[in-house]
Amino acid sequence: MKFSSLAAAAALVVSVSSQAAPVMALDYSGGANFIRGTFANFGWSFTISEQRWVTALGLLDLGPVGLNDAHQVGIWNTAGQLLVTTTVDNAASQVASSSGIGTWRYADVATTLLDIGEYVIGAYYPSTADAFRAQVQVEDVAPWLTYGDSLVTLGAFGDQFGKPYAVSSAGAPGFLGPNFLSQEVPEPASLVLMLAGLSVLALAMRRRPRG
Repeated sequence: MKFSSLAAAAALVVSVSSQAAPVMALDYSGGANFIRGTFANFGWSFTISEQRWVTALGLLDLGPVGLNDAHQVGIWNTAGQLLVTTTVDNAASQVASSSGIGTWRYADVATTLLDIGEYVIGAYYPSTADAFRAQVQVEDVAPWLTYGDSLVTLGAFGDQFGKPYAVSSAGAPGFLGPNFLSQEVPEPASLVLMLAGLSVLALAMRRRPRG
């Protein structure tokens, strides 16, 4: 196979795959620092208008001064089923917040598909060692996402998240808390192109003469 054909196939794969760069669901401005009291889980509901792949779950590190606790973060459907979860601590990668207050720490997860619909994201605060941000203005919201309600629940990680859940007017209009990164799900035509490019590359590698 000619080099030009091989290069074109490689460029096709890179072009298609690069369309799915991870993006942050939302960011914020304003608000005030809060610490947990009776409630231990804080989060928010959201609706997505297109299929998305969740690639990382995150938590707001205020300051940033580093997290004192390791925090479980998860996404649930409205039936209360936990779809994806991980633990976020100081080993997680950092992404700056446009608010200028704190930084987001993101831990990678196994790529998880979210269909169009409503979900809940929540984080567990095991003690008062780490603050979260409440009464924030939600900003930089991804075009495929609609922010819903501020949520709080009692008990262990994720207890009672999903529906029914407790909507908190005290933290309105937003609790942050948790966040996530996601990628677009390629259209079927894009997937076909990517697979075709991969096939061409694989065939070319098999036919390369051995020295």
